[in-house]
Amino acid sequence: MELDFYFAGDKVSPTSSTSKAYDTSGGTKKSAYVTGYCACKQCNGSYSHTSSNGVYTSTSSGIKLYNKASYGGKYCAITSKMRKDGVKYVLYNNILYEAVDAHGTKKQDQYRVDIFVPAHSECNKIGAGWRTIYCFKSKPKQKVVEASSDSSKVSSSDSEARTRAKIVSQAKKHKGESYSVTDCSDLVEKTFKEIGANIFPGQVAAEELRTCEKAGVVKSMTKSRVTSTLEKGDLIFWTGNSSRYKKIGHVGIYIGSGKIIDASSAKGKVVERDVWQSGKYKIIYYANSYNLLKKKGKI
Repeated sequence: MELDFYFAGDKVSPTSSTSKAYDTSGGTKKSAYVTGYCACKQCNGSYSHTSSNGVYTSTSSGIKLYNKASYGGKYCAITSKMRKDGVKYVLYNNILYEAVDAHGTKKQDQYRVDIFVPAHSECNKIGAGWRTIYCFKSKPKQKVVEASSDSSKVSSSDSEARTRAKIVSQAKKHKGESYSVTDCSDLVEKTFKEIGANIFPGQVAAEELRTCEKAGVVKSMTKSRVTSTLEKGDLIFWTGNSSRYKKIGHVGIYIGSGKIIDASSAKGKVVERDVWQSGKYKIIYYANSYNLLKKKGKI
């Protein structure tokens, strides 16, 4: 997404300590198209050049951009839709960005965010795609999360994050395994069994859905809502087999940032890829994995 914009206000200090986290209770969770963006010509195209003082200037509109040394602050460009909704700060990956106006860009009616970084290598780390963000009308407060060897002092949110990370980490260990050894339902069964929760013994995808339904952790889902609703480790179910329960034909594990890990019959192995649907395979349900483990007494 190419944006023309200006920076405003004081810089927001970057969040560098993993012992601090922003309080999201006052924000709104949204799905937005997030892009890393810097002052290089690759990002700005033919609209920029370097002036004698090192400041990039848009020759089409005269809007000045700070030089790379000024990018220590945390800013992002947002659309007019977001501005109308009162968004002034955007939280992404626990880094807070001050939101500034965007001008002359298409798709202003959507939630789209350009995150400014000092170098193009940082753009590559952020990538481009639909991501989960939190939007705030005022600057949120930070809260300190202190490490402790006493497990009784670990907050429920920390426990959930660790559990979800464990599911994703275990699932990724199966990447590259042959489909003949690990199909979609095998991947789910093995992953949960290996973290100490043998709750899908010998089940196909449709039966795994039924197990999740019995635990009361299943909700309807569409592809467009995945990144704004699901958390890491949640299960996604696709239609695709008319002879099975609720026509379920496939299952995968959501790993965050719009990506899943699943066993692909077409590729013949377990793969990590963007959330997908095609032909008869449509996303229809998801299961909250953390709540499932709680209901099954595994946490």
